[in-house]
Amino acid sequence: MLVAKRRNGNLFTLSEDREKEHFAKIRDKETFFCPACDAEVHMKLGDKRMWHFAHRNDAACSYSGESESRYHLSGKKQLFQWLQSRHPPVELEPYLPQIKQRPDLLLRTRPQPIVFEFQCSTISRQLFMKRTSSYENADYVPVWILGGNRMKRTKRDIFQLSELDWLALRKTKTTGERMLLYYCPDAGCFASLSQIVPFSPSKVHANVRFYQESLDSLSDLLDPPETNPFSVPTQWLNVKRQKRTYAFRERSRECFYLRKVAAGRPLFPPAVGWPTPSSISIETSPFIWQSWLFHQFLKHGDSSRVISLSSVRKAFHRLVFKGLFRLRSIPAIAISECDDAISEYMKCLVRFGLLEPVGFATFRLAEGTSLFTHEREESLEKEYFEKLFGIF
Repeated sequence: MLVAKRRNGNLFTLSEDREKEHFAKIRDKETFFCPACDAEVHMKLGDKRMWHFAHRNDAACSYSGESESRYHLSGKKQLFQWLQSRHPPVELEPYLPQIKQRPDLLLRTRPQPIVFEFQCSTISRQLFMKRTSSYENADYVPVWILGGNRMKRTKRDIFQLSELDWLALRKTKTTGERMLLYYCPDAGCFASLSQIVPFSPSKVHANVRFYQESLDSLSDLLDPPETNPFSVPTQWLNVKRQKRTYAFRERSRECFYLRKVAAGRPLFPPAVGWPTPSSISIETSPFIWQSWLFHQFLKHGDSSRVISLSSVRKAFHRLVFKGLFRLRSIPAIAISECDDAISEYMKCLVRFGLLEPVGFATFRLAEGTSLFTHEREESLEKEYFEKLFGIF
């Protein structure tokens, strides 16, 4: 930790950029204590690790059990200095006795103060949710900033998200867009992922933006100006081509079930696997759950059959209950948004000319529709992509 108490109760911080001799003289004269448990702590001024305070090895303080790397300590210090220069007063490692937690940073804004957690290592879902709910119940706004070392970029616009990344997803106040925040102390740079579109439980397409420390204000970071409306990424056609080559081949319960529903058809139809604004709420790949919807409700080709949106949603939720489909259970996404994802995909099918509305939230298969045309899949996908432009 970077903050400790003096004997008089005042806080002392190692956040200032001073010479080692300056802190060494203070260490020789004073005794320091943990703000959380009041146990004595020692000022460490070694050459291999960043300077910090540490408990004795046998200390019982729960806070002492959280090992902090040089990367984490450096990032926390830099974030403190950045906020201090723009939004004073900001507190470093304040102890909140009412909830017995020490966020990395506290900004006493109105009407609600903001607490910042700079998270570089993996923590459990249970611990993340406990910390987040504790802050919210105490009327703090929690903001999780992930270490830049956690960003897993596999291609220019393709990223691999872990469970912690998904948990740290936040919704902007102005636009309601979901975004992830990262900070790299080695580069002195913020980064954000926005317009996140998943095509598997962990892989997403996203727009990445980098901000140097010269970023003017906190609001520019937490609530950036309105971005472009949701649209299907141009690289999505490449994703679909790759997915088509191994459709339903995964050894999973949902793929085994789909092979039966699809009656042995080996490929994803061109109308399947399109992202929508709310598809982020469903953890199961859009190629999987949309294939189920397509084959379950459209494959019979009966244009006289009426398909209601409510019946599709009920059937989907039955599969969720059985564990075949999975929803994302994270703070930034409401469980009910999966219903929006289903209605958005039905809207796509109408746009493709495969369904036509016959009443309020009811549809039927358009007459003369050819559902399976594998000989011209790629050209159809391009047509569908163009039809989806500006739909949302």
